[in-house]
Amino acid sequence: MNKPDGKKSLPDMDMNHNPVWDVLDGKVMPEKKAKNKTKVKKKKPSEMDEEIDYYFSELEKEEPKENYEEEAPKRKISFSTLFYIISGILVVLIMSLLLVIVLNYDKMTVSTNAMASQVVKSDQVMYKPDVDINRFNVVLVDNNGKEDLLRVIGMPGDRLEMKNDVLMINNAIYDEVYLKENYVDFKLQDNNLKEPYTTNFSVADISKAKDHNNFVPENQYILLGDNRGKASDSRINGFYDKSAIKGIVVMKIWPLSDLGPIE
Repeated sequence: MNKPDGKKSLPDMDMNHNPVWDVLDGKVMPEKKAKNKTKVKKKKPSEMDEEIDYYFSELEKEEPKENYEEEAPKRKISFSTLFYIISGILVVLIMSLLLVIVLNYDKMTVSTNAMASQVVKSDQVMYKPDVDINRFNVVLVDNNGKEDLLRVIGMPGDRLEMKNDVLMINNAIYDEVYLKENYVDFKLQDNNLKEPYTTNFSVADISKAKDHNNFVPENQYILLGDNRGKASDSRINGFYDKSAIKGIVVMKIWPLSDLGPIE
């Protein structure tokens, strides 16, 4: 209210009816001024969003499966099955080896004990014909019209001597390891301790001629049996011609308990 002098004055206030007290007492709530809110336009969902919402809604509709199919248990190979598999493979390999041997080797039945104790009479062996002959090979030979097994000791051109069970060829000593069993058995017999297992001889004794100059002739061989006391070999029959040697013995096939290579 303005006074006559132009100065402003406070309005007359009735403290008992002041609206401020009503507000404080909670009787009247002040009116809030409405704010002008800018309405935000919702963006229209794209087709991709609609497809994603559709797939998720479909997934939510599906009920979870309570019973799942159990995975098939992995099959374990038993020991017996593994044994049969390995045995089958070994049988196939052995049969394949025997087939190769049968196709490439010939069979014969031993008729003497010249190569005892490694091979005895009635044993069956496999030999390979038409192969190169090397020292200490066991060979199948035509021995005076009879097939026999003997060991190659002297080769063409060799100078050879046997003295006191020591084999010397071309001034070199050779250890006859293949005679070990026979040698020990012979020495353990009565009165044989001081006796030589192989009788002494030389090339000159075998050839009975001086024109060879103590060398084995060309295409001729000195063959001895491992069973030196019972063998009919070069000490009796002289040199063996190359044409008399039919092949090299490689394996004993019978009896099966003695199946194995010939040493």
